Amino acid sequence: MIRFAHEKNNDNFRTREAEAFDDIVNDLSLIELPLIDRLYTWSNRRANPTLERIDRAFINLAWDAVPNSILSSLTRTTSDHVPLKIQISSSVPKSSIYRYEPSWALQPGFQEMISTAWNLQHSPHDPAASLVIRLKTTRAASKNWRRHQGSISQREVDCKLLISLLDAVEEIRPLNHPELVLLEIIVRLLSRTVKEKLLLWKQRSKIRAAIEGDENTRYFHACASQQLRHNKIQVLDHDDMELFGHDQKAQLLFGFYNYNSLLGASCHTSWRFKLNPMAFISHILPLEGGNYRIWREKYELALTLSENDLALTSSCSTEPEDPMRAENVTDADFNARKRDHAEVRMKYDLDRKK
Repeated sequence: MIRFAHEKNNDNFRTREAEAFDDIVNDLSLIELPLIDRLYTWSNRRANPTLERIDRAFINLAWDAVPNSILSSLTRTTSDHVPLKIQISSSVPKSSIYRYEPSWALQPGFQEMISTAWNLQHSPHDPAASLVIRLKTTRAASKNWRRHQGSISQREVDCKLLISLLDAVEEIRPLNHPELVLLEIIVRLLSRTVKEKLLLWKQRSKIRAAIEGDENTRYFHACASQQLRHNKIQVLDHDDMELFGHDQKAQLLFGFYNYNSLLGASCHTSWRFKLNPMAFISHILPLEGGNYRIWREKYELALTLSENDLALTSSCSTEPEDPMRAENVTDADFNARKRDHAEVRMKYDLDRKK
């Protein structure tokens, strides 16, 4: 089903059917995945072909757990339709910008490493330079420390595997003292790992209402995925074309801001309120039947901003009488007289207010 007119290479577009299909999509709360590498997905394969996009992929609101889903096309072989492929992926967003993770403070030896890096270099003669040096040294040390740490998810899997193995052994025979000590260590390590994941997702999703010690639930994962989706510009619409590539979007945005002089230093702005009312009034369009409100606002603005005390004197005009319909007057003639009377009445009301 075609949803928009640009999804077909000719003008034979059925608006009523498309609107009915959109109503069904909205009623079901479905979201369409954008196709990033093709405009059309079907062809009748004739000399003058008709190309349409009638193959689609929709997701529901429960799809928030996989925010990085991408819809692409495959090579068409014997069918008239283009095969579509959905790539599903979900991961914790990573940034090249240095960002301190609160979960690092739970790792043993981290605070000692930070203290050592902070006191490693400083400039005793320049406090500002000393602070910058300490911050750079601490950042480099924490980034180097993070590279040598294992994955939190993998550590959680390993801990659960060892606990399951020891539970299986305990069903066969009693655990000896070294095994009991190992089980206690693994349980404490798993508890610390769960706390680290909670702090990690709390910072990613910016949830301030997380209770200390709460379990790592799906709710926090969904909030983080939603935040990631808000931080990305998925598509830009320009001249009836949808741009999905990063380079295309960057070029379009840079051209827009550069063309409108929004980049660089701002110009000096000056405000001048002393106006010559006669010069301003001379540029106002004449009064017509449909621009009375705008015409009046411009005149009032000109007189308000000026420093002149002006008064208009003229003889009072006579109030026009309402048109009366005679017996032999047709509807068309009487309506024309009413329109003429409305214009005369508007001029009279304006003169009376002056």
